Parts: sequence; structure tokens; C-alpha cells
Amino acid sequence: MQSVATLVTHPTPEFSPAPILAALVTCRVHFVLIGGLAADAHGVAWATFDVDTVIEPTEDNYLAVVEALNDLNAVFDGTH
Repeated sequence: MQSVATLVTHPTPEFSPAPILAALVTCRVHFVLIGGLAADAHGVAWATFDVDTVIEPTEDNYLAVVEALNDLNAVFDGTH
């Protein structure tokens, strides 16, 4: 008996980093963009579906990050 594998496909979610970056800028978060989006900004094609940042580790900046995430209906996970 042969087994038949069924390929289940899911639509690729649309990803737009603009609202994330806009929230960080609007809330005056001190951050550096890294990863695939940073590479893309420098002309290197790099498929990415996230926004990688490094933030300045100050209490005021953490509060600004929390404010930006609240604006996006997201949650801050300080363990990563």
C-alpha cells in the first residue's frame, strides 16, 4: 500500500514593517534597525518577515518601547 502525502498550503500573511517602524519613531524609541530589513535598506536582497532591532537599554527607552507596542496592540517580552 502506498501512502499519499497531502500538501497543505497556507496563504503567506502580508507583512508591512512600516507601522512598526512608525510607532517606534513616533514614540521616540532609540533603536538601531538590524537583520534583513537593514540589509534590504543597503541594497542586499534578503527575504524577511520580521523587524529586528536593538534598543538603547535605558528605563526611559523601555517605557517608550512599551508605549509603541501598546499603540500596535502588541506585548513587550523583555526576556529575549
